Amino acid sequence: MSAYNVAEAKAKLSQLLRAAQRGEEVVIAKDHKPIARIVAFERKPAGRRRPGSAKGKILYIAPDAFKPLDEWPIADIREWLPYMFTDAQIRRLKRADPRKTPLQVLRHR
Repeated sequence: MSAYNVAEAKAKLSQLLRAAQRGEEVVIAKDHKPIARIVAFERKPAGRRRPGSAKGKILYIAPDAFKPLDEWPIADIREWLPYMFTDAQIRRLKRADPRKTPLQVLRHR
């Protein structure tokens, strides 16, 4: 176990994290009083996934769950528009009827 004051710990954080990964325990102190301990995070080994393990747990999938977003009404996907279209296209979509899909609006000039 090694102890460091706060200023030292800030300066050597990456070294202290590597020491914790190796299994060492690192203590950080303020005014010679321990306030924190850095230890390695213990990960549980991932078990093997079994095909079909979620069978019967999914109760409902909406019929349009896999419909492409550009086929949804503009009102329903308004927050996704900046990720899907250019600024010029977004300006056109904002002026359009919110019940129309982006494909309907952008297809017609």
